[in-house]
Amino acid sequence: MQVKYAADSSTPVNGDYLLKLSDRGGPSILWKMARAWQQLAQDGTPVDLALLSNRSPDAGDPLISLRDSRTQLLVPKAAQQGPKAKKGQARGRWADGAGLSEEELLDLLKVLRFDLARDVTHLHEHLQMLMFAAGLRFEEEAMHAGADWVTRQVAAGQRRLSPADVREAIRSLHLEAGSSRAVVSIATLKPDPMAEDADYAVDWTDRFEGASAYLKRRPLAPATWAQLQADIEAAPHRSHPTPQRSP
Repeated sequence: MQVKYAADSSTPVNGDYLLKLSDRGGPSILWKMARAWQQLAQDGTPVDLALLSNRSPDAGDPLISLRDSRTQLLVPKAAQQGPKAKKGQARGRWADGAGLSEEELLDLLKVLRFDLARDVTHLHEHLQMLMFAAGLRFEEEAMHAGADWVTRQVAAGQRRLSPADVREAIRSLHLEAGSSRAVVSIATLKPDPMAEDADYAVDWTDRFEGASAYLKRRPLAPATWAQLQADIEAAPHRSHPTPQRSP
């Protein structure tokens, strides 16, 4: 995940933003994301990449405007049209700027999510829920203590944090609260953006009848209410959080 935050949203996320060199002449955001993808995926390991920013997507950009708000991906729409169309010209520009072929660029865009227009308040709420699930104190004071610790590590040049480092920080900051909790994600009418943080996820978005989330009312055959109930009842047996000793 590449996190890019700004004091305001005057600069939207578009091709110019993604391909612009850094202030010191370093590689662009898209170029760095492409290198990370190549490195992580070279042994066939599934990769999930994300650009997270409080900047908004540029509705006038030929590719960013195609972002699916449900999946946060630009494909499949970004792969449409030929090289002379606006989409095709934008793909060529992005591929050149990322040092990839167009085919490689589309493979990258299949796993690169654009998590945009995310305010700091939303991230704080997300962090508090994760701390609660991990058995930590999660009130605002505790949340800021943990986030500030991470900030200090980054400022000190620390780029890798081991589980031992995190455990020691939890101990020294007195963040322990109890046992961890199993988190179950159930997506019914639309995808759950927090499903990846759950111990077990149930996705029913394709099992309800209706053209949109607003029209879905009943299971889509051959799915039945009984089958959906069985999925729920199986959740405790499929989620196995690591037991922790309560203090």
